[in-house]
Amino acid sequence: MIAFLTDLLAAYGECRVLMILDHASIHKSRALREWLASHPRLELVYLPRYGGHKDNPVEKLWWHLKGTALANRCCSSMSELVMAVERYFAHLTPEKVFQLVA
Repeated sequence: MIAFLTDLLAAYGECRVLMILDHASIHKSRALREWLASHPRLELVYLPRYGGHKDNPVEKLWWHLKGTALANRCCSSMSELVMAVERYFAHLTPEKVFQLVA
């Protein structure tokens, strides 16, 4: 997690970064808390511990992605998986997003 966040900060130069996370233990470790103390540009915001997946708009979009773009698919590489997800989002209109999450 720390290596990922280090790369993330490097990618965004001197900008402040806000990241929204769940409560997975890797997102709250003592090592991470100590690392965050010396990286004030990064702010972590945690989702509610339980938000009811049926009512969570992010989960609804995720379910649709998995059920359409990724269902019954075995990608031979990470780049193939990324391309499938990018195709999904390239064809996703704001209207469709509102239909899915409403």
